Amino acid sequence: MQSNSQKLGTEAIIPLLMRLSVPSIIAMAIQALYNVVDSIYVGRISTDALSALSLAFPIQIILIGIGVGTGVGASSLISRRLGENNNHAAVNAAEHSIMLSLFYGVLVAILGFLFADQILQLFTSEANLIRMGSEYIKIILIGSLAMFFPMISNNILRGEGNTFTPMVAMLIGSIINIILDPFLIFGIWIFPEMGVAGAAIATVAARIISGSFLIYILLFSKKMNCRFL
Repeated sequence: MQSNSQKLGTEAIIPLLMRLSVPSIIAMAIQALYNVVDSIYVGRISTDALSALSLAFPIQIILIGIGVGTGVGASSLISRRLGENNNHAAVNAAEHSIMLSLFYGVLVAILGFLFADQILQLFTSEANLIRMGSEYIKIILIGSLAMFFPMISNNILRGEGNTFTPMVAMLIGSIINIILDPFLIFGIWIFPEMGVAGAAIATVAARIISGSFLIYILLFSKKMNCRFL
């Protein structure tokens, strides 16, 4: 049976485009649900809470741009090396991409921990918005590794021609985020009422679970060319 990377060179163009593009489109739409769902629930707290959340979104967009840009570059390099039948170079590119995600995560976590308030002051001088926005963005930035790693790992898989697994990983994270949000924001069942901070914790937790699924695939999937074990 052909691997995903081998199918890239043998399948008919139109079916191949559909197989690669449709799951990727769905995955990107699912990625947008994180912010949409957070906004829906946080908007029920107050207009100030929703405004504070909107201040944090441009920062997240910048981080997403960094992660996606690195991931697309890694995907391109990996697919070209696999096309050359140079699996060693493909694995090397994947490993360096993972290292970059770790570097990004640590660097952004330090900046978020130290300068979350100062970053938000670039957008507003309203003390209440800065306070609530800082509660949210500080957690997001400290947990940014849980965003960078899945993004870059998804692109490693796409570089091999596997677009279905990244879609599943995104779907897992999004569903968990939708489930956790009301429990952590409003204090349902055994959970404390955490407001805006609860939305951030739910998002980071969902991304950690999604990333854990990808770690398993990267380490143990027998269908991968870029296996790490």
